[in-house]
Amino acid sequence: MGSDQGGLPDLQLPCLGAGPDVSLTHLAGRPTLINLWASWCGPCREEMPLLQDAFEEDGDQIRFLGIVTRDEPSVAIDFASTIGADYPHAVDTDGALLDALGVPGLPVTLAVDASGRIVAKQIGQMDASELASLMDALMETPPTEGPTR
Repeated sequence: MGSDQGGLPDLQLPCLGAGPDVSLTHLAGRPTLINLWASWCGPCREEMPLLQDAFEEDGDQIRFLGIVTRDEPSVAIDFASTIGADYPHAVDTDGALLDALGVPGLPVTLAVDASGRIVAKQIGQMDASELASLMDALMETPPTEGPTR
């Protein structure tokens, strides 16, 4: 689809918990896996352990970012800590990113290459093989030069 060739909208989202705001247009420089989720979303809850496992395995090569969407931040923090999801999360209370993507519901996972382009999109709950496909799409994109952390 056409939107897969584009970049992310120019949104500034607050960090879930303590930390700086996240500017979606400033994620370039490193491949990024973005997962839009909410604590009230059953499929989101089921796929989060998969994402955490992938983060533990490949977080040195791929940036992970969870985006809490249309949810209460305090509830989302409790859920993420219960699951043990310790990759960074931002908050999109109004669902602006979900609306910009034109997707009706959660979860949604985006593979964003180092130049900031959305190269793959998974709508709905992922299984391990679908997550592996997104990770492969990111690993295949050439890295850009710059600091690693």
